[in-house]
Amino acid sequence: MELTTTEKFLLLAHHPRKKGFVSPFNYIKLGYAACVYMELALLDKISIKKRRIFVKRNDVEVKHPFLKELLEEVSNKKNPKVLKSRLLSIYRKRSSKLWEHLEEMEGKSLVRVEHKRFLGLFPYRKSVLTNTLAQQILISEYRTKLKYLDDLDNEDRGLIGLIDVCKLYPTICRKKKERKEFEKNAKEIVQNWPVKESIGDAVNQVCKITTATMFLTVYYVYGRSTV
Repeated sequence: MELTTTEKFLLLAHHPRKKGFVSPFNYIKLGYAACVYMELALLDKISIKKRRIFVKRNDVEVKHPFLKELLEEVSNKKNPKVLKSRLLSIYRKRSSKLWEHLEEMEGKSLVRVEHKRFLGLFPYRKSVLTNTLAQQILISEYRTKLKYLDDLDNEDRGLIGLIDVCKLYPTICRKKKERKEFEKNAKEIVQNWPVKESIGDAVNQVCKITTATMFLTVYYVYGRSTV
């Protein structure tokens, strides 16, 4: 099954044995916001210059409705928008789009979205991994990439950056020593990004700005000790 960048991120974010995600939902929300812009960068539809988003005029088709919506919003602005503000807009006001993405994944038999009520009154949702094989294939792939640091394309580097910033290491490895090694390698991959073309540069900028936004907005409030 062919998976989008966003679907890969959300699969890796799910706890392999329990309901929900492996790290706090606020981390997942910002990671999701980064993913949708990362997908636009990988499609060569945007570039990031001085932290602002510029739309590229080319014939590449954007199929996903939310990605098309974001692209149109950025295109219709007179002045280029700052990526950080766009990430925070999704994180704070449009997290329902994350659940729409999860419901699409439910249609592909990857996850199951459960609708519940706290004390029988307050509605909330839980996402549960159902396709453990798809997740295990991804885990195996990224364990290898994080261990040997080779054969990495722009999507791989972008996802590894999000694994690091969203603290998804418990999904990738259980042993503390191995986790530290992978965390060190992930930072090395992002810091030594061999940007040779505009797509790689755009994905790299999305990673860097997401990391800064996460540190100032989410880590500051919830604390890294909560992971």
